Amino acid sequence: MVWMNVEAHWEAVYGAKRFDQVSWFRPHLETSIALIERATQDRSARIIDVGGGESTLVDDLIALGYRNLTVLDVSQTALRVTQERLGERANHVEWIAADITTVNFPSAAYDVWHDRAVFHFLTDPDDRAAYIDRVTKCVKPGGHVIIGTFGVGGPLKCSGLYVRRYDSESLHGEFGKRFRLMDSVTELHETPFGTTQRFLYCFCLVEEWKNAGRSSVVAPILDHPVEEASAFTAEALMSDARQLKKTGTEALPSICFLDFDGDLTDWLVERGIARPFDSWACFHTTMFWLDLEGVRCGIVARTIGGPFAVLIAEQLRTAGVSLIVGLTSAGRVAPELPLPGLVVASAAIRDEGTSYHYLRPQEEATCPSDVTEPIARELRDSGFAVRTGKVWTTDAPYRETSGQLQKWAEEGALAVEMQAASLFAFGRAQGAKVAVVARVSNAVDHDGQQFDTGSNDEGLMILQALARAGLSILQLRTQD
Repeated sequence: MVWMNVEAHWEAVYGAKRFDQVSWFRPHLETSIALIERATQDRSARIIDVGGGESTLVDDLIALGYRNLTVLDVSQTALRVTQERLGERANHVEWIAADITTVNFPSAAYDVWHDRAVFHFLTDPDDRAAYIDRVTKCVKPGGHVIIGTFGVGGPLKCSGLYVRRYDSESLHGEFGKRFRLMDSVTELHETPFGTTQRFLYCFCLVEEWKNAGRSSVVAPILDHPVEEASAFTAEALMSDARQLKKTGTEALPSICFLDFDGDLTDWLVERGIARPFDSWACFHTTMFWLDLEGVRCGIVARTIGGPFAVLIAEQLRTAGVSLIVGLTSAGRVAPELPLPGLVVASAAIRDEGTSYHYLRPQEEATCPSDVTEPIARELRDSGFAVRTGKVWTTDAPYRETSGQLQKWAEEGALAVEMQAASLFAFGRAQGAKVAVVARVSNAVDHDGQQFDTGSNDEGLMILQALARAGLSILQLRTQD
């Protein structure tokens, strides 16, 4: 790869010329607009314009009613020109100043990817591979990719840089079979200087992996038919459990806790605060019930890890439980987080497997604010220092590398645990109210006492706060 300060180059270009004096300027990108409207008529579709800089495309898309627009360019100057031109309308656009070959995008973030005159500047194979990796990651299956480059017979250089020229076959070949070529369009662009440039556009549909015709094996975890009903159900399992275990018929408490570590449950049982609940029809666990300031709650211990947590959560939902709250120990990711500390998880990075059986691939699963806010409020009112934010859910705690810890800290993760993403995905797919509270107790960079989650008395106070929050959440649900 030949090194060049890409940002400095384009800052110089845009700093030296007005937006309508560059060779690629066009008052309205008619071809681009037609292809975007062909890709989606949904005005809420998420559309990114790569290299959008000073282009008027964003103006026209706003005028057409598109609401979720992102413009990326390596030049801050170019973006600022467009923001000033749009005025107040710029507040409704996401602006990203970054190099397209190094920027990080969320998975499946966009419905339409548009690029007019960026890809042909990528003359280095490594840069093109980095670009295509980002397209592959961040455009949803079923989304569309629109790439416009200089065509055969077009210029060899632009703005002092060499470019690559393409026909439809060679341009599509760069992206591969997952990008189904739906159409290609040739455009003769007249520059502000009166010369003509030949542009080629490829219009591609991003296919599901199973339809992409690749010879390599696709990871099954990314290829689940999440819309199809399950052949094996919690209802069937629990029916058998009732018959074989001869359980009682008492209704379960509306609020149930999953105590992933189990030590708090052991302590509650030893002191007679929690007692067996005989109507829990489950082959794998025992439920206990406890009275928390007049609120009858259930608690199930040691359902650690996403698969086990969701297995039990499915059965709790089937049995009529209205709110499921997971209480987990966790490791610190954000360096500034105190130990021990409490985190109310509002989102979870899906670095596990169970969530992909419930939701399509994307980076995060989330918990609604009408669940997280009452929980955080009650915990603070009880005297706890609480942070609300993102956690990293992993299936492999002994594979947490230093690089991953740094990456997810930079992405805003506060802590790492093993259940939240799985439970949030289950909750969203099944319409269940689910929350996760993390007692952050350890960190690789911590020199003090590790794995100190606080006392069991504090654990009981946390449960009491969660029970009060649960009443508020369920009352809100009743009012909806």
